[in-house]
Amino acid sequence: MVDEAVRYAHLTGSSTAISRSTAAKLHRVTVNDPGAVSLTVYEAATAAGSVVAVLDCNNAGTFEYGVTLSGLTVVLGGTADVTVVYQ
Repeated sequence: MVDEAVRYAHLTGSSTAISRSTAAKLHRVTVNDPGAVSLTVYEAATAAGSVVAVLDCNNAGTFEYGVTLSGLTVVLGGTADVTVVYQ
């Protein structure tokens, strides 16, 4: 079961964020301030899990997902301003 509290993570530089080993729902990813980098979403508690998506952060925009995953890890590979909404 997915925790009901909706949360967000604001990423602005190379980092691994949202490392969850329990069920999670990925709502959306918003690229606020673009950068020539990518953001990778994994279905696992680490970046060794199955890749759900690789987003090109060159342009601002919002990507809707609404998917339930068995775990969630998000890795931003450089400098961009990104917000990830999940629960």
